[in-house]
Amino acid sequence: MGYLTRTAAAFPIGYFYGYKTDGIIYTTEEANTYNEVFGTTAVAGDYRFKDLNGDGKITDADRTNLGNAMPKWTYGFNANLGFKNFDLRLAYTGIFGSQLVNWNGTYWLEGGVRPFNGAATLLKRWKFDGDTEATLPRVEKTDPNKNTRFSDRYVKDGSFGRLKNLTIGYTIENMMINTGIKSLRLYVTGENLLTLTKYNGFDPEVGGGSNTERGIDTGGIPLPKNYLFGIQLSF
Repeated sequence: MGYLTRTAAAFPIGYFYGYKTDGIIYTTEEANTYNEVFGTTAVAGDYRFKDLNGDGKITDADRTNLGNAMPKWTYGFNANLGFKNFDLRLAYTGIFGSQLVNWNGTYWLEGGVRPFNGAATLLKRWKFDGDTEATLPRVEKTDPNKNTRFSDRYVKDGSFGRLKNLTIGYTIENMMINTGIKSLRLYVTGENLLTLTKYNGFDPEVGGGSNTERGIDTGGIPLPKNYLFGIQLSF
């Protein structure tokens, strides 16, 4: 596959560097036309790739900037509210304008190059000549057209907003004066309760990697939802 990122002057550090696709070749007639223009050996069900430098060939020179993992905006807010004996605390964070590489989902689960189960989206692969309903290329283990080469097929919108923490509590005061307990607070806390995103991987909050290889999702463990119940006593 080679390197997925590139660092160069006047570009974001570690930007995603690959090919741009131009749809699926649905018929043998379309494949013949494509091959005549670019001298390739594609067949129906393969991807078209864009000749960005205009030399009439599909080569490494056609790779380009596909985005990067650096967000345009990072945001968040906290709230601490109270009403009578109730209290509510929350923390919400998110990022906007970043891209992620869904390597795990696109290559392993949709690539059709390994002998194990794929994602349900693989059912929409190209299956027969004229299959215009297909949204993924044909499955071919040897992949002669290199449909699984690194391209914009892998790059997804990484923007998300996440409710990191939400706590709701209720305080009872002057309930147990004879015991020395001034107040009793019951509370419930939820962590990672809600994530708003268009990203189709397990978790848009992708970590790890150096600055030159940020945003590559190789199938890390997603953040779990946690629920905590507690009692606080004040003496």
